Amino acid sequence: MALISAILFYAGAQLTPLETLNIALFDAEPMPSMRAAFRASVKSEGAIRELEFDPLKPPNQRFRIVRRLGDDRELDAIVGDWAKEAQPDVRLFADDLRSSLGRGHIEQTSNGWSVQFEHKLSNNDGPIDAIVSQKMLGGLHLDAGTGLISKLEYSINKPFKTPEGAWVDHYRQVYNFGRSEQWGVTFVTGYDLYARGGRFGVKGERAFSVRVTDVAFSLASDASQQLENK
Repeated sequence: MALISAILFYAGAQLTPLETLNIALFDAEPMPSMRAAFRASVKSEGAIRELEFDPLKPPNQRFRIVRRLGDDRELDAIVGDWAKEAQPDVRLFADDLRSSLGRGHIEQTSNGWSVQFEHKLSNNDGPIDAIVSQKMLGGLHLDAGTGLISKLEYSINKPFKTPEGAWVDHYRQVYNFGRSEQWGVTFVTGYDLYARGGRFGVKGERAFSVRVTDVAFSLASDASQQLENK
């Protein structure tokens, strides 16, 4: 189906905006058995953590931090949460993007297609996401040449209060995407997060970035079990 859709697109078929969006979303939804080995660098202003993940290695050797530079407790907490996930490679897939699309509109631009939407909760969202969701706006960009997802942006349209009592007045996430022609799937190649806020009159801001490289896809031996884990 993905191949047929791509052929129709490249052949200049007259697709509706919703058909174009559906093709892009379908290309970002991998088969349940797909796994990915990768390397990644996670950075803050003063620290870097470089890591490797390989789902084919023994469980205690799959996720490894191979380089540490600088001190940053918050950065270590981010990496630690990633390491604890049952399948850390799930972060490379935007397979819940379709369910996150709330009300919105799509329009053609000089660079492809732009989809502006309200974010709604999906199964992968956590407690903080539930707080932020009603204030979150999304922007999905489809490449003019391929019609596939190239970038996803989230930002808030009003401040929100965290469970700890701090106010966040600026919050932005930007995801960049690439595509594996061999496996026919769009995947995340990196993302940036910026937040600004404060408490008791004290303001602060934090920025983190993740860059993913050396991605190698494979298929799990037990597809039903992998689907249950995801």
